[in-house]
Order: sequence, then C-alpha cells, then structure tokens
Amino acid sequence: MIPIRTILNSASSVTALLKASDGVLRVYRDQASEGVKLPYVVWTIVSGYAIDNVDVPAVDDSIEVQIDVYAQSEQERDTVFKAVRNVLKHHSIIENFPNIGSIIPGVYRGTFTCSWLIEA
Repeated sequence: MIPIRTILNSASSVTALLKASDGVLRVYRDQASEGVKLPYVVWTIVSGYAIDNVDVPAVDDSIEVQIDVYAQSEQERDTVFKAVRNVLKHHSIIENFPNIGSIIPGVYRGTFTCSWLIEA
C-alpha cells in the first residue's frame, strides 16, 4: 500500500541511524516490537478518503500517515526526525507537527503527519 519502510530502507541517511546490527531496519507499522532498541520509527494510517469524481469511481485515495520517532535523547530524536522527514518529503506532503511528547520517562518522541496519494 504505502511503501514507507521500503523508501526509508533505501535512504542511507536513515539506515545509518535506524538499521540494527542484525541488518533489520527499526521502522514499524502501528507499533514497535516489544523491547526494540532506540531509536526507532512507527508509522500509522490515521485517516484517508477516496478522491471521487462525479462521472467515474475514485481512481486515487488520499491517505494521512502519522510518523512517530522515538529516541534516547532530544538530540537523537531530532537527528532521526530530520533524516526521516527529509526522505519522506520527496514522496508525500508533510502536513502537521503536533506537539505530542512521550509518556515513557527517558524516551523522547517527535511526530509529524504526511499525506500520500495512492492508487485506489
């Protein structure tokens, strides 16, 4: 559907920060694996709609995705956040930067949303 993991895995600026020693990219859909090492990224579809036309069914959908970056420090969070954003801005429209924060002590979170146009 949305190739976020594939796109991020092809960007050396991101893999340098998020690829584990076992070669696994720490980018997850909906939630991270339990006990995953920081930093990591989680992406979630938060909304979407069909782009309908009066005379034909929808050919495309607009999908809004939330990207969450989790890290051990503010500096690490900001570095990963910037790297991920700089890659995804070439494939989507960066929309929103909600100030959500993290409920886990010692874990720093950065969030943004982006819109994707995908074939229906």
